[in-house]
Amino acid sequence: MTNARAAQVAIVALMAAMLAGCAGAKVLPPAGNTAYGVYHFREVIASAHPPVELEGDVALLPDTVTISIKDSPCAYSSANRSAIRTISYRCGDVSFTFDRRNPLRENTYGVPTVQYDNRRVCTTTGVVNGREVCTRYGNERVERRTVITGRLHFVAK
Repeated sequence: MTNARAAQVAIVALMAAMLAGCAGAKVLPPAGNTAYGVYHFREVIASAHPPVELEGDVALLPDTVTISIKDSPCAYSSANRSAIRTISYRCGDVSFTFDRRNPLRENTYGVPTVQYDNRRVCTTTGVVNGREVCTRYGNERVERRTVITGRLHFVAK
């Protein structure tokens, strides 16, 4: 075994020992060429109000996927146990879902946010032919809660 390969095996073994107490979820055997290790991500969701920055690491081991993000603790979400092919985590308000067979390529995040829409409203009424009608319209800003979803892109630290 080469020194580089031995170091890689040692890192994976160390990570497995460190994560043994975590609430990780079992992963099905990989469907493709999945490389085990720790993968860093940084996503800036500028369209969220206020803008959100997601930065953290996904640890992929032979039988576990775990996630940690900066600024918030993460917990395995058992609410999604009916989805056999996915693993879900909740990190503060943000949700993450990973495919068990290919968690690096098939993953999503969901960030709750507020979007603002303009709505046309009547600002002045008047009586025309004996009926009350709108004589002047204006715009009103309306708040709407929504979730922005996307896929994690892994980068070098």
